[in-house]
Amino acid sequence: MPSGKVISAIATVAAIVAVAIPSQAGSDQQKHELVSAISGAVAAQPASADECHRSGSDEQSVSVDASVAAAFNNNADAIRAAQSLLFGDYGTNLNGLTFTPTMVAGILGNYSAESGITFDKLEYKDENSKGALNGTKQSNEFARSWGRRGAYGLGIAQWTWCADAGGDGNRACALVDLAESMGKGWYEPEVQVQMMINELSGGERGVYDALTQASTPSDAAWEWYREYERPGKSDTTGGKRAKNAEDYLPALETLKSSDGSKTGNMATLTSGGGGDGDGSDSPSCAATVGNGTAGGVEGEAPSRDEAGGTFGWMCDAVGVCKDGDYGQDSPNLSAAWRNWASKKHDYQCYWYAFMRAAMVHGKTDKWMEISEAYPSYIKDGESDGVYGAKIHFSNEPKAGYLICNDGTTSTELANGGGYEHIAFIEKVNDDGSLVISEGNWNDGGNGLWTSYNKRTLKDKGDFAHYHFMYYDEWYD
Repeated sequence: MPSGKVISAIATVAAIVAVAIPSQAGSDQQKHELVSAISGAVAAQPASADECHRSGSDEQSVSVDASVAAAFNNNADAIRAAQSLLFGDYGTNLNGLTFTPTMVAGILGNYSAESGITFDKLEYKDENSKGALNGTKQSNEFARSWGRRGAYGLGIAQWTWCADAGGDGNRACALVDLAESMGKGWYEPEVQVQMMINELSGGERGVYDALTQASTPSDAAWEWYREYERPGKSDTTGGKRAKNAEDYLPALETLKSSDGSKTGNMATLTSGGGGDGDGSDSPSCAATVGNGTAGGVEGEAPSRDEAGGTFGWMCDAVGVCKDGDYGQDSPNLSAAWRNWASKKHDYQCYWYAFMRAAMVHGKTDKWMEISEAYPSYIKDGESDGVYGAKIHFSNEPKAGYLICNDGTTSTELANGGGYEHIAFIEKVNDDGSLVISEGNWNDGGNGLWTSYNKRTLKDKGDFAHYHFMYYDEWYD
């Protein structure tokens, strides 16, 4: 675990996730409610108000199989969506439709790419280009105006367009219309699941019928991708969606046994809902696991302005003093590292992330960078191939760790270029936001000497699509 290189402000708080789910009257919810919890598990402490999504106060704790929670990275919205489709939970009217784990896996595999399986997600455009509005649960009026702008996605499925604004369809405004008819906000899970059900039992019935014929999660994902999401010609995420669907199936089969009951060892989850869509609801907490341990590394990296946008500030530590230096002559690096640096990587994100880790953690005679074509290809437990050191994934971000996208969806960390980016975590703030430093930040080119950057990631809804990575050797 972190040594003196990382200044810890608070200890890690949770061994179990809480995901807030509004209470629901009726025997269906009671029939399916999971009532046991893992023996001896420690409940997560409540998050502060500004760490929480705004939602209604009518909440209750439920239980979900621990392996299901882990498979979805403790994503409360994913659990709710799955339970709603499989069981009709939370007041969902399935309109006579039934869903198997294979079908749900195909759907959620797509939603992982569309929104990170997040109900209150707005597409990364305009004032939300950096994710500033995600998690703020904007009003129905705002959501309607957002949809009227054109191909501006709303919610878990990223519905777009409003017909009254000359749009190519009306799915975004139809979502808002449904929310208002239910007396709720567009961002609420029950609204969006019902929107999907209404489409599948209406104008999109052909998609549902095709989905029932899918024999594998991959087939289901491709069917959903082509017929329901209807991507543009430039979209190349179909394969990633299919892989996600295959990964989700075992957890969904655990959630729903062959006779339709919920099964397995349980973990307590909590998640929020409620409200009337005016954006003024009282605070309640979303998934608290993943906020990380607050604190920062010693010798935090400078801001972009302080560094003049270049990597020259790394000169004393690793010999990166001018354009063309990659650390190949640094006496502070092992021979293996100098050899790697001599290959002239340009100033790519992976070069910077691992070089920054070498600056902070040292011990370059005990661990080595992981050479992969793309950051998301790095696997948990993968060996460095030189010293036999293995890189590990964590569910929690910590200062001194690396962070990369899982390659499945647009996030605040990377919302273009195939969703591939890797950076170094300089600090975890008390509110759970992450201060990162990075290379190959957009500066009008690729891998430029002037592409150094530092910024803060605030959208915790994206955490399910990040890998937080470290080596044991850093802390030995």
